[in-house]
Amino acid sequence: MLIGITGVIGSGKSMVGEILKKENYLFFDCDEFVKEAYQDKDIIQALDKEFDCKNANKQDIKNAILEQPSKVLKLNEIIHPYVFKKIIELKNKYQNELLFMEIPLLFECELQTICDYTLTVVASKDVIEQRLKNRNIENYSLMRILMQFQLNQETKAELADQIVENTSTIEELEKNLHSVIANFK
Repeated sequence: MLIGITGVIGSGKSMVGEILKKENYLFFDCDEFVKEAYQDKDIIQALDKEFDCKNANKQDIKNAILEQPSKVLKLNEIIHPYVFKKIIELKNKYQNELLFMEIPLLFECELQTICDYTLTVVASKDVIEQRLKNRNIENYSLMRILMQFQLNQETKAELADQIVENTSTIEELEKNLHSVIANFK
């Protein structure tokens, strides 16, 4: 059973993933598939051509997106087929097990259609803003651009089968997550 986990940047999806891994649940993060995609020769070639860079240089790609935010759509067009393929492979491999997968653009890419259930992690806007600033101030502008191409938190929450609040302590998040997992089981 594939449970897709989503939320806006800074909502705490990765923290949910860390809890799941610590408790020995099957968990995969699609950001890892993106990193793998940057090693694929066909993808490197497409990125080099589109972003006028060499060897899919991430700094050059980031600079191109900062200069022309709509370039993020082209980046997604190049990277996402690889990510989708990996999701399907894992869903098939673990079809009889409880499989959690962090998919940041779950609803934007209509991947809820291949998930058995969806889970959105939510946090207050102030908490999210603080997390973004605490992560890496140099990437703050890029993260704000990427957020423009994502559904807002309220919409993601409305579309989800379940919601996990991440507004307090890790212990409270774990408690909320355990309640949701019990519903999935």
